[in-house]
Amino acid sequence: VTIDATSNHPRLTTNASVYRLVLLDDTFDLNGYQLNIANEAIFSGGWLVDGQLNCRGTIATFAGKVINAAVDVDCTTLQLNGSVFNQSCNFKAETGDSQGGNTFMAPVSLVHVGVAGESITMALENGDTFHDSLYVSNNSDGNIHLTQTDTSYFKNCIHLSSTGTGS
Repeated sequence: VTIDATSNHPRLTTNASVYRLVLLDDTFDLNGYQLNIANEAIFSGGWLVDGQLNCRGTIATFAGKVINAAVDVDCTTLQLNGSVFNQSCNFKAETGDSQGGNTFMAPVSLVHVGVAGESITMALENGDTFHDSLYVSNNSDGNIHLTQTDTSYFKNCIHLSSTGTGS
């Protein structure tokens, strides 16, 4: 499914599942329902509002998007590139290089489940801002880098845990 400026403001009327979703533009109203994405989730413009977004599969990319819905991601690759997240987010991934520039207004959970040599890197080019608690768990042999080249801001508590050998 691809949603762009010609899509006329789509709105869910029940819980829905799709294999792939690309949101390029427009407002996609979840209308209080759950949207389940089974493989690829690409958000590169527009707004996603009012509901629960569940992404599973190979990749979840959020780039320049306003997300006003709760987010739960469990995927192979995670990319967070300049989006605003207004509700709670749970991110679980094996790998991911994120450009940064994200703003998180509610609690965030970041879990790394990758294999040796794989890492999750946040804020490669621009710092991220976390207005609420950040929970970070490394359950792998790889690493999590919360900021790479710019300053990220953490305005609440950071909770760290690790069950793997990575850092």
